[in-house]
Amino acid sequence: MSIRKIFATSAFRMALLYMLLFSASVSLLLGYVYWSTVGYLTSRTDAAVIGEIEMLVDQYRRFGLSSLIREVDSSRHPGENVYLLVGPDGMFLAGTLNVRPLPTYAGNNWIEFEHYRPGGSGREVILARARAVILPGGLYLMVGRDVRDQREIEHLITGTLAWSLGLTVLLGLVGGALVGRNVLRRIDAINSSIHDIMEGDLSRRLPTQGIGDELDRLSYNVNDMIDRIESLMEGMREVSDDIAHDLRSPLNRMRSRLELVLMTKGKNGDVAAEQHRALQDAIGDIDELLRLFDSMLSIARLEACVEESQWERLDLAMVAREVGELYAPAAEESNEVLKFELEDSLMIRGVRELLGQAISNLIENAIRYGGEADGNGRQGQIEVRGRREGKNVFLEVRDRGRGVPAQDRERVFDRFIRLDSSRNTSGSGLGLSLVRAVVRRHGGDACMKDADPGCRVILRFPSADSIPARKIE
Repeated sequence: MSIRKIFATSAFRMALLYMLLFSASVSLLLGYVYWSTVGYLTSRTDAAVIGEIEMLVDQYRRFGLSSLIREVDSSRHPGENVYLLVGPDGMFLAGTLNVRPLPTYAGNNWIEFEHYRPGGSGREVILARARAVILPGGLYLMVGRDVRDQREIEHLITGTLAWSLGLTVLLGLVGGALVGRNVLRRIDAINSSIHDIMEGDLSRRLPTQGIGDELDRLSYNVNDMIDRIESLMEGMREVSDDIAHDLRSPLNRMRSRLELVLMTKGKNGDVAAEQHRALQDAIGDIDELLRLFDSMLSIARLEACVEESQWERLDLAMVAREVGELYAPAAEESNEVLKFELEDSLMIRGVRELLGQAISNLIENAIRYGGEADGNGRQGQIEVRGRREGKNVFLEVRDRGRGVPAQDRERVFDRFIRLDSSRNTSGSGLGLSLVRAVVRRHGGDACMKDADPGCRVILRFPSADSIPARKIE
């Protein structure tokens, strides 16, 4: 089961859609958590810094510069706060920093910067968020706070967001693939059963798992429909078979009596020539009816899949040549010549007798209806071509006759269809129907195309390498 087929299933696409919706929901949730957490920590830091600045400014206004210096120096110990007091001349007066840093402006008069301070294991890097004010007299006062913990929380949240999205996508893809694989397995089983049913095996039913989901309900309904169709078709088939069998018996008896009368009267010389011809014509009509019933029964057996012959690996080109040799004398009598253009080793799996019957019908039709359209007496040509393309084998029978109108090229494969141009010739209108039934029974299809002049009947069969050996059921 290919990954591409799994990804193409609606179940996988549905799981992928749910995964995208869930990922969007997770992103919005974590984004809100990030925004609210970072906003709260930043506002708390800013409020503390502003409060500290207001306190120091008030100290300076009330008690002067010396009091401000003492207050700033009293805060010179390792901690979260960062201070810097510089005189108008740029001279350092007090604070935890020795020089003014090179800040990155963070907006709204806030700055961020890094600086080093002594720590237990040497120097440690401090990330500070600060605000500076200019005091009366030109003094520069900066107060800030170490925001390393805040940045770690931000990185933790963003990392969690990235990992959550990644895991969500990964689990969504894996879950979608598993769901798609399970659904695809069931769909493949259903398609396999439907294919067998389309091939004519109405005893097959769609598989169910007994869990009552939508696929099971669909299978139950389709199986009920197939039961009904099988019952109706079985009834129609029994009626058709009964009619064919019941009519064959009296026709055979009538034929035997006519032959007996013909032979008896013919010996005594009591029957006129006209009556003799009438009896022969009656026998010919009866033979035509018998052939008609034989064709109907053959098509019914094919469609009912009651043929018990074994499939075999055979060369379609060889079968076509064998049939052509049998019809070569009949073609010569009709001023036609059979020409074969067959590639070697056109291997398919099938039943030799059925394929021979189909090819016989095509060549016989070409001989009967495929003469030269201008009627000038020139010798006509019937071409039998065979080729292999990819996983298919094609057999084509082409004549040089009047052809078949485009609107009738599909209809001629239906039962009892005879075009106006062939009304005055013998035939039952079942020849091409039998051809199509044989080809479909072998997993292929048949079509008719224009040959300009004449027409081409093209049969397509799956090659022997593309299907497993099996038995006609």
